[in-house]
Amino acid sequence: MEKIIKRINDLSPEKTLKTIAQITLWFGIVVSTILFLIGLFVIIDDLTELWITDLDAVEGLLLLLPILIVLPTTLVIWASLRVSANISNSLKEINQKTK
Repeated sequence: MEKIIKRINDLSPEKTLKTIAQITLWFGIVVSTILFLIGLFVIIDDLTELWITDLDAVEGLLLLLPILIVLPTTLVIWASLRVSANISNSLKEINQKTK
């Protein structure tokens, strides 16, 4: 019976929240990195006039702007989910101590 209770505790909502927070963080970092590299490539291509792309430096800068939205939003979501999970864990501990 104790093994079953331990497995249920391992699949707790708090652990799920922390996992979702990690996935969100990594997704935001990957998307931001890809946008940064694409924007940088377009700017360098326009400045060196290699003509690899038809985009100019202004469009390259426009690709860099979403990073200012994606990365901070990702960090806020990650932090919020982590805080929620930690609050839930703390409340569970307090509830167990009061019993």
